[in-house]
Amino acid sequence: FAALAENMSEGVLLLDSRYNILYGNQSAYALLGEEAEPHPQGLRQETCREEIWNAVGRALAGCHTECLLREEAHIFEILANPVTASGQVTGVVVLMVDVTEREARESLRREFTANVSHELKTPLTAISGFAELMKEGLVEEGKMREFAGDIYKECAQLIALIDDIMK
Repeated sequence: FAALAENMSEGVLLLDSRYNILYGNQSAYALLGEEAEPHPQGLRQETCREEIWNAVGRALAGCHTECLLREEAHIFEILANPVTASGQVTGVVVLMVDVTEREARESLRREFTANVSHELKTPLTAISGFAELMKEGLVEEGKMREFAGDIYKECAQLIALIDDIMK
């Protein structure tokens, strides 16, 4: 187990019910806190990162806990699960996974979706407005051709935008 855990990039901690560290790999120790000892015997609130401390506390209360720990260049997902024996919580297992890349992709996806939505809504709003005016008979006969041309132009922009997205 130790050989496996030491070669993981994810941090692994096993704690008892009194916050004593039964096992921790180097990746986990590196994330505990700036003031933490290199290989602490237990977690202490004053030196442990708040997110990890709170996740362990909730797991000791019997709740599976997930949270994010944001560092300067990385984002870690902290997963804390209670360990039970005979129906009693006897400890916690904590897994710390680097999700920086996943979070960056999710941010790009949200930004892309927001931009595409905006770019699609703009011509659709114009088309809808022109069509509504025509439907309600609020456009003079002489202006119908102009409005139809505007609708055609906006539709061409939508088609070009969709083609760009597909490429």
